[in-house]
This record gives sequence, structure tokens and C-alpha cells, in this order.
Amino acid sequence: MKNRIVTMQLPEGNFATTVTAFDESDVTAINAIYDSWRDLCVYLGVTDARAVNLPEDLCEISFSIAENVWRCSKKIPGANSYTDCYDPNADRNNNRIEVNL
Repeated sequence: MKNRIVTMQLPEGNFATTVTAFDESDVTAINAIYDSWRDLCVYLGVTDARAVNLPEDLCEISFSIAENVWRCSKKIPGANSYTDCYDPNADRNNNRIEVNL
């Protein structure tokens, strides 16, 4: 995982912001986080408690690795809306990605 400052081309203009770029070397860590989440759900079930929903950050990171896009973990200063991920290779005005569970 590498944090980098990039310029995003959005419909409302170009904005410099920090994004996180993941690659295949991050998969082992993500798998461990997923396994820990599953274990937590099992342990909660033993106490008759409800399982915890899949963390949205885990979904966004997994998506960004699978699709080779950047993850935006903070609001883009000056942009009209928040975005979960950004595809640097998509055409302008078609590069924001909202990841929904």
C-alpha cells in the first residue's frame, strides 16, 4: 500500500488529494483482516449475539485491489461529493466509484 498525492479530474475541476494505491502484495494482509472478522462473528454467535456487518473499509480496499483503482479515504477538498474509489484510467467524468455493500 502506498499513499500518494494525485490530481483527480472531476466534473467540477481538478483536485489534488491523497489516495491509497494497493497491489497484490497487500492481499495477504486483507485476507488476515477478513479471517479476523469472520472469527469475531463466530465468537459473537457463541454468546448468541448478532454478527458484525462486513466493515465498509474492508470492502473498499478489497474492491480497489480487485479493480486496480485508488482508494479515497478522505473527502476531496473542494469537490462536491465524497467518493470511495477513483479509477485513474477511466475517461474524465466517469472515474468516481461508490462501493456499496
